[in-house]
Amino acid sequence: MAALPPRSVGEGQREGGEGTDDWLHMWTDYRKAPNLMIAEMWKNLLEGEGLPAKIVPEGDILDWGERVPFRVLVPKGREHVADEILRKL
Repeated sequence: MAALPPRSVGEGQREGGEGTDDWLHMWTDYRKAPNLMIAEMWKNLLEGEGLPAKIVPEGDILDWGERVPFRVLVPKGREHVADEILRKL
């Protein structure tokens, strides 16, 4: 079996192959939700309209649970699209 060519350093990776938080620089806070259920509702609403969204817990990820506040993130520069989606409600 032939050896695979070396993998180039991709987005979100350092030379050592470790992942970084570079993906966070492409996203911006859009809303804060009081718990996981509300955060997922916002995320599903935005994604249902074609806008990518992420949710991350506030504070240390090791302390998260269903009842901790979450941040809803949208791609930088696309906040106006999220505003338009919510305006249509």
